[in-house]
Amino acid sequence: MKNVVDLVEKYRRSSKIFKASIWFVGASIFNNCVSIITQPIINRILSVEEIGLYNVFNTWHSLFLILATLNLFAGVLEVLLTEEFENSNNIIASLSSLTLITSCIFFSCILIFYPILKQLVSISQKYIVLMCVYIMSEAIIQFWCSEKRFCYSYKAYSVILIGLFVTKSFLSILFSIIIAEDRVFGRILGLVIPSLTIAIFLYWNIRRNSSLKKISQYWRRAVLFNLPLIPHYLTSILMSSADRIMIQQLSTMKNVGLYSV
Repeated sequence: MKNVVDLVEKYRRSSKIFKASIWFVGASIFNNCVSIITQPIINRILSVEEIGLYNVFNTWHSLFLILATLNLFAGVLEVLLTEEFENSNNIIASLSSLTLITSCIFFSCILIFYPILKQLVSISQKYIVLMCVYIMSEAIIQFWCSEKRFCYSYKAYSVILIGLFVTKSFLSILFSIIIAEDRVFGRILGLVIPSLTIAIFLYWNIRRNSSLKKISQYWRRAVLFNLPLIPHYLTSILMSSADRIMIQQLSTMKNVGLYSV
């Protein structure tokens, strides 16, 4: 008991950076534990073909996330926050607004040319629409998280992240059971609804604390900085996930499901 008390006392006297490290690692471990528990349950609910379809969706989601958002919540964001942290609210508002614009343009093009791309992406339009909403929501959350990590605001970060992950896991299972005619749609919907809800609140809060006149202040620099990095970001995704798309194109969704599991 004395050792526990001593550890608690040492934690209280420790620096903010040390406390933030503990919370960030703890949140990550907790989310991984929840994933280990919930993933086998979802795999039992979905058929092998549905698992394959979800993983193909997930692969395209990873690729489209980079192309639609230009990965503005990585790379240039950290540079701008390092140089002008006193303007962090304006930076986050500017880049998150640009991300929403680029995402809308990108997915509008995808939906317009969907008849041509249908055979390649192998997922229906309703999944593309869900992906669009999910990617924009994720991007807003990532902007907020990056800023919180940068200033070591570990409590708000951990609460939002853990709460969001637990809610997404629960709703994914629930909707997969309820929407029996399209369990993959239910699985994805369980991810989108909590992300969208949190993203709307966070974006409203970001815009409320920023200047509307400076909304486009960082756009040009952000695009010029991150655009050359897109091939690098895409390469890492292609190396880890392109195999699922290849299997789907050369074989069947069932084999993608078996391979993914």
